[in-house]
Amino acid sequence: MARPVKWNKEKKDNAIKLIFEGIYNGKSARSIIDNSNRDVIPTFFTFNEWLSNDNELSKQYARVCEMRFDLIFEEILNIADNVGQDIIITKDGQEIINHHIINRDRLRVDARKWALSKMNPKKYGDKLEVDSTNKNTIEYVNVSKQFKDKK
Repeated sequence: MARPVKWNKEKKDNAIKLIFEGIYNGKSARSIIDNSNRDVIPTFFTFNEWLSNDNELSKQYARVCEMRFDLIFEEILNIADNVGQDIIITKDGQEIINHHIINRDRLRVDARKWALSKMNPKKYGDKLEVDSTNKNTIEYVNVSKQFKDKK
């Protein structure tokens, strides 16, 4: 077991700054924390304790996550708009459609769209319209009575 780390205010503030910068640059908190030096970044459990004990820190975390959502959305647009490798020009000047790149970009866009719809469904999820008015009526039929009458 690793030795426990003492988190004074300066060290804690630096760790939070590093985590938030990583999230802002598109990484998940889990990947930042799991791949970091324990003397600089706390465990995921410790980080979650900090969030649950500090409302202001929780709000900042939520805001930086929203910023990451916007970054992912921008990545989707950039991937969709990038047509640089969609066509290959052969030595004899023929243009060939590069289906491998197009399919890979489609997968990248779809993966990001799916992730955004799960991370922030209100903003990026599919919207369904629900109509609460019922124009059809259902007629209740007592089936058991019909069978008794036939006997």
